[in-house]
Amino acid sequence: MLIVVGGQKGGCGKTTIATNITTMRVIKKVDVLLYDIDPQRTATLWASRRDENADLPRVSSSQKVLDKRTINVGTVIRNELRALQSKYQDIVVDAGGADNEALRAALSLADLAIFPIVPSEFDMWTFETLSNLVASVPGNLSAKVLLNRVSTNPVTAKKEIEDCDDFLSDFNNLTRCDNVLSERVAVRRASGKGMAIIEYKPADIKAIEEMESVYKEVLNVQ
Repeated sequence: MLIVVGGQKGGCGKTTIATNITTMRVIKKVDVLLYDIDPQRTATLWASRRDENADLPRVSSSQKVLDKRTINVGTVIRNELRALQSKYQDIVVDAGGADNEALRAALSLADLAIFPIVPSEFDMWTFETLSNLVASVPGNLSAKVLLNRVSTNPVTAKKEIEDCDDFLSDFNNLTRCDNVLSERVAVRRASGKGMAIIEYKPADIKAIEEMESVYKEVLNVQ
């Protein structure tokens, strides 16, 4: 399976979600690659930080950030991903926060696209762009919108989810994940140590349960 975690805006937790999904696949003994095409290289830095800790299971990672002067960026990305698909069971692509040729190339081969957003109107205004992006990809791409950093206050969270659903109602090729991720300090701290939330101590049970629920939903596994 090739999973692309991307979108139009930065700062919505794409790398955190990509690295958590990848790590959970590793723990499940799946041969998985974390493929970084984000110019910020955050996933690559996360993997390097992880490699400093010999007690953590290793996550295979690869970086492909091309210079803007590179000709046929999309062709380069597609060719490499096709080659890597024969070597790995799963590939998780951290595509960064922009609609660009690299993201489009990855989506053209993807089985699943995950578009994390934070509950703000600025992020929700990107749904039209994301919908057009999905529509431009040949085939029947499964595209999920994942609400991230939702309030831990139940009343506020309910309103944030309702607002998202209202914005999404105009776009039939985007589906919101049933599960959401709340704003959790432990998730940020885990990422800073090159960990997934399920590995971080002291354990944040609610954060773990949320991430596991998202993982099971988007990959359709138990």
